[in-house]
Amino acid sequence: MINDGTWHHVAVTWQPGNDDMLSNAVLFVDGDEETISVLNDIAINTSTSEEVHIGNIQNFNHFSGKIDDVRFYNRALTAEEIAEIAQ
Repeated sequence: MINDGTWHHVAVTWQPGNDDMLSNAVLFVDGDEETISVLNDIAINTSTSEEVHIGNIQNFNHFSGKIDDVRFYNRALTAEEIAEIAQ
């Protein structure tokens, strides 16, 4: 459970392909892959010059908590790499 008042490591990987949709993302919590039950088909456009928003989805559903240590990689990390970072 993420909503338990303690810090958690949350990572999302996404590998671009023929179907560049957010529904192709994989979610990890504390190094363990989680099932995503509801994830909208939102197109991901990495070639745009628009701003990145962390903590909200298209300017609504604002996250009410603290976020620390945000990282972007130029490739999808493996499950093993994420588990090591989450320790």
